[in-house]
Amino acid sequence: MYLIVTDVGADYLDRSEGNRDRVSLTNIVFGDAAGYTAGAHQTSIAGNLVSKRFIDSLELSGDILTIKVFLDEDEEFDYGEVGLMSADGILIAIESYPSLQSKVLNSTVEL
Repeated sequence: MYLIVTDVGADYLDRSEGNRDRVSLTNIVFGDAAGYTAGAHQTSIAGNLVSKRFIDSLELSGDILTIKVFLDEDEEFDYGEVGLMSADGILIAIESYPSLQSKVLNSTVEL
């Protein structure tokens, strides 16, 4: 999945440039809106929050950021958008699916 960096996210990253310790990406959020074109102008997900998880690990390789989040196998929810948040609640990046996706019980999800 490729996320679009938001304008506020780009500003946050620019202010942190050269100091990785100042970049604190902590959460991934799932919203229930789908079928819209995510844009850099967004400051929040478009729909209702259906799940918020701490990021378990981050790995930067060149321009590719790999994020790992472990979802509870006992949890189920439908989501249509995914956002990446900073520790202070800034929406860094977002993407929307064409239709709702389902996280079903006893399953894993790869975005």
